[in-house]
Amino acid sequence: MTRSKAWIRVLGYGPNMKKLEEEFNRIKVNNFSLNFTYPTEEERNKMKLVNRDMSQAERKNKEKKRKDLRKAINIDDEVLKELVAELSEEDKEKLKKSLE
Repeated sequence: MTRSKAWIRVLGYGPNMKKLEEEFNRIKVNNFSLNFTYPTEEERNKMKLVNRDMSQAERKNKEKKRKDLRKAINIDDEVLKELVAELSEEDKEKLKKSLE
């Protein structure tokens, strides 16, 4: 919408459409001016990771991995330490980098 050079049409229904209608009205009251804080480069990079377009299969796969990671994190501390100790140096380094 922000790149439109002329008119746009929006069609929808339900509670989410009501929210969009309210946002349109706020913009109208503000003389059709959009005001927002532009994200920093770091924030944009995070957005790319979090909000990238994914197929339903990719989202399902990611959610499964998220659940698996939660299970691994929530095991007994001693068992977790043993499992980490058994990782290859390459895998340990990859894990460290992912936590930065």
